[in-house]
Amino acid sequence: GMDEQTRARVFEPFFTTKSIGEGTGLGLAVAHGIVEQSGGRVWCASAPGQGSTFTVVLPEFNSGPLSGAFPAVRNDGNMRGTERVLIVDDESHVRRYIRRELERLGYQVREAADGRAALDGLAATAEEGGTERPIDLVVTDLVMPRLGGRELGEALEQRWPAIRVLYTSGYPGEEVVRQGWLAEGASFLQKPFSGERLAQCARDLLDGIADVAR
Repeated sequence: GMDEQTRARVFEPFFTTKSIGEGTGLGLAVAHGIVEQSGGRVWCASAPGQGSTFTVVLPEFNSGPLSGAFPAVRNDGNMRGTERVLIVDDESHVRRYIRRELERLGYQVREAADGRAALDGLAATAEEGGTERPIDLVVTDLVMPRLGGRELGEALEQRWPAIRVLYTSGYPGEEVVRQGWLAEGASFLQKPFSGERLAQCARDLLDGIADVAR
């Protein structure tokens, strides 16, 4: 459980009680933002030695079929691919989800827990294989320990400009641009996203279709 001082700050972005490098302090802030964007409320009850309870209340959905819940997905054939994809996210469950969705479509998938690990791995791959481009697509979170997504993208642009980059975050696109986490016009997919939307954005980027911002 948490004391009152900690509980009062639990939804603040970047607030964490973990050691430096062990957490971003964004998990609950992202959850809070998603719930409020959906018209709901979330609050926390906690006491030291007793644990914490988070309560989420969402409005009832009653707007007809769910087919309109997401923007229209391309319906022009196969979303499958064999390209090499690197997933960069400090949340292991997010990496597993993205990996599962892409591997079932035939992509060759690798993982990295942050931007620094991603760059080190790509440099090693390029050196071993002597390839001009060690990966085809990078799907990266924006806010991570050691090296964030924007910094990773800038480093990739300098060294391997042909690599496509798809940025993800629990924050809306307008917010990540306002915070300076991402340049306006970059390819962006807001979390949470469906496997179909992920597949479409990946295929659009790899096929050179420009309009993939969601």
